[in-house]
Amino acid sequence: MKEELLGSGTAKNTGSGPGTDILLYGNSDLGFYGEISKENLPSTSLLCNTVNLTAGRLTEDVAPTGQGKFNWLKVIRNNVIFFILMASARTSWSGLNIDSADLLNAQCIYGEKTITFDDWLFKIRVLTGADVNPVPQPYNDHTGGEWNDIMYKVADGTWANYQAGDLGNDGYYSVCQETFSGTSTLISRGGDAKGTQMIDPTYLRWRPVLELVTS
Repeated sequence: MKEELLGSGTAKNTGSGPGTDILLYGNSDLGFYGEISKENLPSTSLLCNTVNLTAGRLTEDVAPTGQGKFNWLKVIRNNVIFFILMASARTSWSGLNIDSADLLNAQCIYGEKTITFDDWLFKIRVLTGADVNPVPQPYNDHTGGEWNDIMYKVADGTWANYQAGDLGNDGYYSVCQETFSGTSTLISRGGDAKGTQMIDPTYLRWRPVLELVTS
């Protein structure tokens, strides 16, 4: 069974991490390895336990149609390999809501916490989603970051043709690293296949990114 530990153990420090080592598209500046089965990476319940995120519900426990698949997208950007969950791991649900303070207190936004899984070490964070931080109005004039670089390409045919329901964006939104100007509220991206919309939703969802740590 794979080792599942919080920031401990002896981690591998070379290689491209779980899944294929062969890029399907792009290069080390920006590239796509493909979809990786959820069995190759930590479960959403393990990730939530690791960061002690208890607000809301596990998405897999309550997921309706359109909440997304629970496999991972393996990508590389600026020579850094990371894995993006094709859904949220935790969602506001039926009065059990998640707010920005819950996520910031759990330190699951910027990579402060790590997890070792199958001898691979990962930072736990979320995607960047804007071209500036903090984000002023009008918000949709400032979409950008990793979200635009990656999520657009896996939905517009450049790298893949995933639908909104495959990516958990079918009317749903996931938090990103940036905040709205003058607040501590995290921005959210989603709403359609590419996730072109940036909003301040009432009900937040946490879509984790696992960033591979190598020497």
